[in-house]
Amino acid sequence: MINSASRRNENPADGRPLLGDDLTYFRGGLYFIGGIGAFSIKASEKKLHRAFRQMLVTVPLLRTRVVGDPEGSPVFQAIEDPDEWPKLQILQPGGTTSTTWTDEEALACVRDFKNATEAMFLQDKETQRTSLRFAICRGKSKLYTVIVVPHLFLDGTGVGIAALKTIVYAKLPHCVWPLLNFMWTDRSVPIFMEMALKNDYHLYREVDGSLVKHIDDPNGLSFGEVDPSTLGGFDRTVVGQHKKKNAISQFKKAMKAQNLTISIAFMGLAIKVIGALTKDRSFESVQSCLGCDARYLGKWGDGRDRQAIGGNYAYPFKSVISAELVREGSWQEIALQVQNHLKRIRDDIEYRLHYMQYCLLDPSKFCGYFVGVSSVMIPNSLVRYGLGLSELDVFINFGPIPRCWFYLITIGSNTQVAMDIMLPGVKKEEVRLVLQDTLKNSDFEPLFNDVGVLNG
Repeated sequence: MINSASRRNENPADGRPLLGDDLTYFRGGLYFIGGIGAFSIKASEKKLHRAFRQMLVTVPLLRTRVVGDPEGSPVFQAIEDPDEWPKLQILQPGGTTSTTWTDEEALACVRDFKNATEAMFLQDKETQRTSLRFAICRGKSKLYTVIVVPHLFLDGTGVGIAALKTIVYAKLPHCVWPLLNFMWTDRSVPIFMEMALKNDYHLYREVDGSLVKHIDDPNGLSFGEVDPSTLGGFDRTVVGQHKKKNAISQFKKAMKAQNLTISIAFMGLAIKVIGALTKDRSFESVQSCLGCDARYLGKWGDGRDRQAIGGNYAYPFKSVISAELVREGSWQEIALQVQNHLKRIRDDIEYRLHYMQYCLLDPSKFCGYFVGVSSVMIPNSLVRYGLGLSELDVFINFGPIPRCWFYLITIGSNTQVAMDIMLPGVKKEEVRLVLQDTLKNSDFEPLFNDVGVLNG
């Protein structure tokens, strides 16, 4: 087992090398991830600080710093002194005589913190050598959390792990913390390829990626150098709100009948839409980009699958869809092709080995745009108990990059559908017309119920 702790108190992340996307994120200095949530819990500041410290104990990678030259072979180095570990910040009311904030003011405060932290990361890349920035602001009825972390430390799942563990510790009595520590502490922090191959890691070897070179099409859709001022469409816009599970339940049932998952269905829709919006361009294929999680590829077989190990194990799962299928086929046919490709990655170990090394160890193979979906589901049981997020801010900041991205966020019985469609030279009216035509009489149509957006 790679990178395992040889002694009980040794940080298993110590000495873990930065590989693949980790190096890209560290060298580029542009990639960080974060989230904002609201929890219906009550806890003192003292307990929140202690809960945050316990969370750090269970996620060793957050107790490291990156050392070494970015152009060389940097590694994660354990921070031995707990006083140098990341600190929880409690945001206090400012500029007012009030001692408390409303929920709206508290939410605005954590958003300001998130924006300021991201600006700091951009201005000083050295700040990305240490892990997360975590803050809490108490509103009238909710506790708002904000976390921002360089992507080389955590992916989206890892951010969720850190936030939820902190809240669980703050919610539960101290007497159960030792049990949670034993259950939740990562005893190893595998490198990416070990996570992707799991029990089949013994098959690992250097390969040339010959099985998957078809995923890079030199004649695929490309926007070239993009002037940000030319991007048009809908930037992170909510297009559907559902207070009950009826609409999403019906959609899920319809997708199951077609052997599709919800995420893959939205991927098919995204590819179909970007194809329609770029019909005047000459291309032979469109490349999808779905953020997938290597934690779910295979099994460890030694008990480590009982929890999601904290780290950066997301990878850009790419499929190439022919221009003919994009233009003439249905979103269902596109989605089925994407799903079959993902199934092959999961089931064919040899293909996965080629795929991971070809895509991840040479991350420069980026098509210049994003096409995909973010899907999050938080069950009612967690929301009622106060451990689930009652609000969620998960929009991705793509910057000045063309994209066609959908969001499907379900929290308890509430579902929100949103889109982020920004392409060069595209107007809102064009997006409306394409969506109206694509969604008409489809299983998607009931989900896009904000007629004010789609009808102008």
